[in-house]
Amino acid sequence: QIGFFTIGIAGISAVVGGLGVMNTMIMSVMERRREIGVLKAIGATNSYVIRMILIESTIISLIGGLLGLGVGYLGSKAIGAFSGGQAQGIVTSNLALNSMLFALFLGVVGGLYPARKASQLSPVEALRYE
Repeated sequence: QIGFFTIGIAGISAVVGGLGVMNTMIMSVMERRREIGVLKAIGATNSYVIRMILIESTIISLIGGLLGLGVGYLGSKAIGAFSGGQAQGIVTSNLALNSMLFALFLGVVGGLYPARKASQLSPVEALRYE
């Protein structure tokens, strides 16, 4: 029963994390409309704009994953210390690798919609935007 609860919490956390990345990237695209318009006006292709946004969202997610991994590791050590050794949090290298791969996945998925929207911007409309 605890396993289902843990999976539920992890699933909710993943959805919130993905939406957080998407929201951050949408705001980034909105703030950089003129920059994207200039890039497209001087010849940047749609695939270049998509790649640029996806790389940015992936980097943001990986940084968040590393920070989360650090907080999780410290939290597991704190739980072990405060419980007098009765509870131990174990962070294995496999768990760390899977966490980072999942953060990478969330970064790509969370960046797809903003990247597609950024690539569809018309250079004229983007440059007119103020």
